[in-house]
Amino acid sequence: IYSNLPYEMQFIISPGDLYSALSDAQSGTTIGTVIGMLITGGLMAAAYWITYISAKSPSVPAAKTAGLTIMKVFSIISLVVLSLAEVLCVVLAVIFGVALAGNDYGYMDEMMSGFFIILIAACIIGFVVLIFEIIYEAKVIKMLNSAKNAMLTGMVPNKASVFVAVICFISAAVSFFSVFGDAVLYGWIRVPLGLTSVALNVLYGLLILQFNKMLKNAGMAR
Repeated sequence: IYSNLPYEMQFIISPGDLYSALSDAQSGTTIGTVIGMLITGGLMAAAYWITYISAKSPSVPAAKTAGLTIMKVFSIISLVVLSLAEVLCVVLAVIFGVALAGNDYGYMDEMMSGFFIILIAACIIGFVVLIFEIIYEAKVIKMLNSAKNAMLTGMVPNKASVFVAVICFISAAVSFFSVFGDAVLYGWIRVPLGLTSVALNVLYGLLILQFNKMLKNAGMAR
């Protein structure tokens, strides 16, 4: 690829410098990534295990909802972070829009104008995507509340959200195509982590669909 680039770009880009930058990025972020994954992944694994044991053995004491509570805490944290990201997208779009509007005075060339337009478009796209993510987390929290209520009262909850299942499948597809790029930027440890995320999203979506099918077959779907 490098040899086919125009001479001017070959003069600017150094393969050695690029390789060093990628190596530094991997060595500097791999440890932090793994530690973060172990902490959050460990807590979520514990939450799933507690919930599984509770479902398998109904005689487990009141702590049986602890797993669902852990999941709910993570969903609430994600909801807060996504909401802050929404606000950031709006603020950045306004800033870039103001900068672009000031171009009437001619201090910005066409290239910079196009760059600001791309940034504004990226903020708008990010805003829309985050809206779906916020709806997703809100529906997950609702599902967790319904599950906790079912475990405490014994009453069958409503059907699970198909929207959550669809987002899980979309997330799995996006994660699959991005996992190898993440590996180049952040280290090869991201390959098994990314593929695990893909598998979990697919499994989560299939479980939701299977749950709704079971309720429908039992005549309990609402």
